[in-house]
Amino acid sequence: VVCGYRLTDMIYSQLREDLSEQFDMLLLASRRFTSEVDDKRIRCVAMPLKVHELLASVDAAVEESELRKKKARQQPKQRNVLDKQQIMLAKDAPYKDQFIRALNDMDIDITDYRYDEDSHQLFMKRSLESTEYELPFSEESDGTRKLIAALPVILLALREGRMVIIDELDAKLHPKLLKYVISLFKNKEINKYGAQLLFTSHDMYTLKNTVFRRDEIWFVEKDDRGVSTLYSLADFVDEDGARIRKDESYEKNYLIGKYGAIPTLKSIDIFKED
Repeated sequence: VVCGYRLTDMIYSQLREDLSEQFDMLLLASRRFTSEVDDKRIRCVAMPLKVHELLASVDAAVEESELRKKKARQQPKQRNVLDKQQIMLAKDAPYKDQFIRALNDMDIDITDYRYDEDSHQLFMKRSLESTEYELPFSEESDGTRKLIAALPVILLALREGRMVIIDELDAKLHPKLLKYVISLFKNKEINKYGAQLLFTSHDMYTLKNTVFRRDEIWFVEKDDRGVSTLYSLADFVDEDGARIRKDESYEKNYLIGKYGAIPTLKSIDIFKED
């Protein structure tokens, strides 16, 4: 509700633009001001105030608000998480082509995609023997959905030199696909602007000196109190006081517990009879 006898210090039209569509604006002002309002989203009650006009305006605003809520409830509850990304890609043809080529490089044979405004669904297109098929994004495999969701952000980071942070990047991805994503950031011809990838992982396939430098590998060690400590492989010193060599087998040494940061497994006794 905007009340104003004097509006010289306030531009109500700009305020309306800054408000979410969930808000209703009620302008109380002189008839000279209310007659100039041409925005249908602003309800006006001319001064001097008449109570019945104010109540009628408030009742109308409440009724319209309830209609908006009812309409929102009737919309599909599970909206596609890629709505905004799909719109962004569709407006940039070269970026869209790069996105599709990257998926094809990872053995995901998508030829195109489209976003349906009515169903709020993203459809992935494939061709088989000159026949084109569509599959909703929601019916793709978990790994494919993850790549489709993450890849636009990754490509944008590479294009503009940004940092990407992804939790459990290896989850639902084949180890070779994970290595491919990492290689995009390691390749200086692709990563021309110094984009960075920060991710957590339990993957052993990429825990190699051929993939990462020692300072690029960090471990998290949890103690008996549940307190976690973060440390780099480059700073790690073994029991003899020697630093880790850059040619060591990182994955093998990690699995045998040389670097720490491994789960403490206890004997399984839940199936034992008393």
